[in-house]
Amino acid sequence: MEVLMAALGYLRADLEKLHCHPTVTREITSPIATLSRQQRILAQAPHNNDEDKSLIRMTREARHWIEYGVFVFVIITAIATATAAWYTRKEWQSMTDNGRRQLRAYVFPDQANLVWQGTTKPTVAEIVIKNSGQTPAYRLSTAASLSVDDSPLQVDLRVPSMPDNHTVIPPSGSYTLSVAMDKPLMTDQLKAIQMGTQAIYVFGEIAYDDAFGECRVTRYRFFSRVRVLTTEAKSASPT
Repeated sequence: MEVLMAALGYLRADLEKLHCHPTVTREITSPIATLSRQQRILAQAPHNNDEDKSLIRMTREARHWIEYGVFVFVIITAIATATAAWYTRKEWQSMTDNGRRQLRAYVFPDQANLVWQGTTKPTVAEIVIKNSGQTPAYRLSTAASLSVDDSPLQVDLRVPSMPDNHTVIPPSGSYTLSVAMDKPLMTDQLKAIQMGTQAIYVFGEIAYDDAFGECRVTRYRFFSRVRVLTTEAKSASPT
């Protein structure tokens, strides 16, 4: 009887130990439950493509719709950022160009006056070149010519080559250039000018560098159809 009671006591103690350590059972059954869950996911996704199935095999879970949303959001953000950077650069370039336009030199012939010296001396043109900009015009050189041709003009007038000498015109400064004809006006030329079939042309080019190192070229042409030529200066009109 005592032996039976002792056996029952040992059996009860074993049952209490088993009851107090249920994690052993969980550790044994947990991998089986995980494998069953993965098998169910693979079995329930026959409509997925091969890429989704490979992703399921690698990550052990299906792709969530939030992942697609994040991907689309990243793409849109990248496009918006690139567009904003492009507009910012264009705005910066526009501001830089506007600043240069406001500050750079602007050199044009302000006026051209004809000086009649009679039939024995060539006619002279005095050209006033002015800088209307806010910065100096550097390395300025100009080539000009004076001739008589048909009116209206039928051919292009050829500008002579630029000389090697240079000058600087400050802001709001001016520079006077004198150019004379190769020979005095002939009688038939004087009659044609007075009748209006011919005119005296003053034309040329102005080349200079602005404060930003840009080379600028101004081309101009004046003409005059005077009825009576005197020793006084006659103003020519721009064409």
